Amino acid sequence: MEFREFRKFVTPEILHGTGARQLAGRYARNIGAVRVLVVSDPGVAAAGWTEEVVRSLEAEGLDTQLFTAVTPNPRTTEVAQGVELCLERECDATVAVGGGSPMDCARAW
Repeated sequence: MEFREFRKFVTPEILHGTGARQLAGRYARNIGAVRVLVVSDPGVAAAGWTEEVVRSLEAEGLDTQLFTAVTPNPRTTEVAQGVELCLERECDATVAVGGGSPMDCARAW
């Protein structure tokens, strides 16, 4: 009989609270991610939060691609641009940084 490691997997996994940005890499690696599309908006990126998440992912050896062309109530064209980038880079995971709009956009993939 072959035994396999068991892991409960719930999508999406939401990290929040103090230090959550620094844990993104560990959680992405734990689910087997290799190439991650980081989805955010210009305001969150300007605050530096997106950069912290990218550093966390890269510290775990993950390849990252940043997509910040998300506006409030994301439009289908923005989602399509993100999908195109995700496919081009062969991303196997997405990480949304921010609130509802980045989360809505990232969920579309």
